[in-house]
Amino acid sequence: MIKFGTGGWRAVIGEDFICDNIRLVASGIVALAKESGKADKPIIIGYDRRFLSENAAKWVAEVLAEAGMEVWFLHRSAPTPYVMHTVKDQNLHFGIEITASHNPYQDNGLKILNALGEKVDEDLTLRIESFLDGIDYQFIDDLSFGFGKVYDFSYAIDYYVNHLKNLLLPLKDLTIVFDTANGGSYDIARRVFDGLNVKTIFVANKPNGVNINLKCGATYVSNLQKAVKNQYGGNANFVAIDCSDKLQHFK
Repeated sequence: MIKFGTGGWRAVIGEDFICDNIRLVASGIVALAKESGKADKPIIIGYDRRFLSENAAKWVAEVLAEAGMEVWFLHRSAPTPYVMHTVKDQNLHFGIEITASHNPYQDNGLKILNALGEKVDEDLTLRIESFLDGIDYQFIDDLSFGFGKVYDFSYAIDYYVNHLKNLLLPLKDLTIVFDTANGGSYDIARRVFDGLNVKTIFVANKPNGVNINLKCGATYVSNLQKAVKNQYGGNANFVAIDCSDKLQHFK
């Protein structure tokens, strides 16, 4: 039985997180979009760097396109905040990110974001769950209502990087240590601060699909602490940032 928690749906890869279940969840999202009367608006799909994320994102895109929906697909990994930003900035109705956030690499999952770029409320996830459980099929007669299109929206990540650069206050003589948790922020974090008047040090920034959050990230900050102590002995002007899911400052 597929159940959503506070951070979306999460499951063990190869057990519950399999193609059939992922396509079922995507069908539930289609049903939700049709019921809300917003099926004519595009849905953006992003994914992180963990194993099976890109494949899962493609399976979701296939279901949405088969149902006639327009899909904005990111053909390179992107963190959840980027999808959140784009949904709100482009006035979309839903966004989807394939991720299990800070869960271990054995897990994967799916977040559904509303028009404000926030996670959908419990009532909407319960509607999807009831659809998946076969209880509420009557509210949708047919998931297929035409052939949609999938567009490569990867270029917009460059705009997001510039957007983040513009939000930064002037920086000078600052050293920033990043723990990107081998996740979706590993590249964007570097690009945002590249060229600024700061020194950057990165740890856990070589994702291979099975090392996300592995002794790094929000649940394992000792590497971040060690990098700061080794470099500066705890006496320098620095900011340590965990990028496992979103930029989070440790003071």
